[in-house]
Amino acid sequence: MGREGTRCRKTLRRHSGEEESRKTIGILMLDTDFPRIRGDIGGEGTFPFPVRKKVIPGASTRRVVKQGAEGLLDAFLDSARELEREGAAAITTSCGFLARYQTELAN
Repeated sequence: MGREGTRCRKTLRRHSGEEESRKTIGILMLDTDFPRIRGDIGGEGTFPFPVRKKVIPGASTRRVVKQGAEGLLDAFLDSARELEREGAAAITTSCGFLARYQTELAN
């Protein structure tokens, strides 16, 4: 684990006010079937700290990218709230095309 991992753990602890082992990063994942290798946001071992992932059923690449995630906002919001209840200190997504819902997801 390099310096970046150490910095992430310290930042997570400092901002959360709790021990890092009690907080995680939450990742809202598209419903895809391609391999998620280390280095990919959904890949095992990508982060040097705990993560929780929630796959959003029906959130295919086609539906999110080509159809603007039409009809999926509630599913993303419900999953984000679930990640918060499970202790996520921050939540991100596996797809930049969800930036259109950044405001809703942030609230």
